Amino acid sequence: MTFIAFAIAVIAWSLAVLRWAISLRRGRGRGAMVMLSCVVVVIAGASIALDVHAMWTARSAPSSSLDIRVVRHGDWWQLDYARDRVRVTTANELHVPAGERFTLNGRVVVAGLLWPDKPATPIVVQSREEFDRWLANEARPANVPLAAAWRFREDGCAYCHVIRGVVNETWRVAPDLTHFATRATIAASGLPNRRGQLTGWVVHSRGVKRESAMPDNAMRPEELHAVVALLESLH
Repeated sequence: MTFIAFAIAVIAWSLAVLRWAISLRRGRGRGAMVMLSCVVVVIAGASIALDVHAMWTARSAPSSSLDIRVVRHGDWWQLDYARDRVRVTTANELHVPAGERFTLNGRVVVAGLLWPDKPATPIVVQSREEFDRWLANEARPANVPLAAAWRFREDGCAYCHVIRGVVNETWRVAPDLTHFATRATIAASGLPNRRGQLTGWVVHSRGVKRESAMPDNAMRPEELHAVVALLESLH
């Protein structure tokens, strides 16, 4: 609404300038002033029409009964989803249903049409069916072999990270990793979630993302490979 009010003010000013320019006697700058005012009026009018259409479409979009809370913790994002009785916490990659209304930090949003205060975290827009499958999977605990779960705790990862089904209660100072392998990137860094990049991240995250708060991990090769294999299994 603020932008529409601004656009209306621009149109009013342009019309006033246009009227003033027309009232002048012919001069070197008169034609250019008239042309510029006409262009501004047309552009602002088109912008208002597009914004009104987007808001109307957003208001008439079906409701997904979904509430999302995005909280920034230093260099990473906590994402809390709630729909009916489903409650899910994940991190760093915001998944949303296309063409449906939902609330994001208390404000109504329709992906691609209405994005007040769009977060900086990577956003994945999915069809309703794809989103439903994703949310159902996120709600499940991880399926991790006992040996891998032991390694996760033994190497100190459980002091900071949650993997539901392995470690449910930690200090919660780092992202939830329950379904980490389904994310396209690592730690909201733009770094692709692949073995080589993931291995480098575990060993020395600040070499990839300067502001990372994750400490370096001096592991023996077999320990490092075991931790990376565990993370790659978290689908």
